[in-house]
Amino acid sequence: MLLMRGAWLIVIVVGLFVLSLVFGLQLFPRLGAGQKVLDGGRHLFRDDLVVAQRNASDAVNLVVDGLDPIVTAEGGAAAEVPQLITFVSEQTELSEAEVLEALQENFPHTTALLLAIPLEEVSAELPDLIDFLAQILNLTPEQVSETLEANFPGLARSIAALPAITDGWSSLETGLTDVNEQPLLGVPGIAEYLDTRIVEVTERQRSNFQDLDALVNLNALPWLLFGIGVLVVVFGGLMFVVTGRIMRS
Repeated sequence: MLLMRGAWLIVIVVGLFVLSLVFGLQLFPRLGAGQKVLDGGRHLFRDDLVVAQRNASDAVNLVVDGLDPIVTAEGGAAAEVPQLITFVSEQTELSEAEVLEALQENFPHTTALLLAIPLEEVSAELPDLIDFLAQILNLTPEQVSETLEANFPGLARSIAALPAITDGWSSLETGLTDVNEQPLLGVPGIAEYLDTRIVEVTERQRSNFQDLDALVNLNALPWLLFGIGVLVVVFGGLMFVVTGRIMRS
């Protein structure tokens, strides 16, 4: 009987150990926070939204890859424009000036774009353009900007945004890093981060997240362990008392 009473004492200790784990590991707030993460992140890992995120990332990268050659001189397209004109001239009996004139006559918008490359040079001209308009209109540069915003809002937004885009296109310090913790700079860096550090993660972890989310409500786990601990302590204590009374009798 003494041995049995010792066994029930061990049961009580086990129950107290379970309770100590519940409170010592702070399972109530931690698993509660974990459930909030699951609830808040569920929409990110839905099958259809993971596919949509990939489509959106591909669209962003398509835009960035398309603009990268023309935004800065380092992009390469600016050096290719004269080469294109020379190539056409060599394949025809037209001089380079005649080729350019033909392009301007038949494809004015395309030609204007080719001559504007790189766009960072357009950005460099914008302050001078504002000053020029201010002089001929007898206004201050600030008044010119206000006039453009009031009457030509699309142009005004482009004039305001283009320098910010071209100035930081390749060198903007974003604070983002790649998978090797190397800095990702500029707009291409942002596109790469979206692709490799967000979308690839959701694609890779989608099934794991869904399996965890479907397993159990994390809020229930600490209550379950707490209930088991209390039950073990109460039952073990009761049997410890009963065996003690039997021994005394």
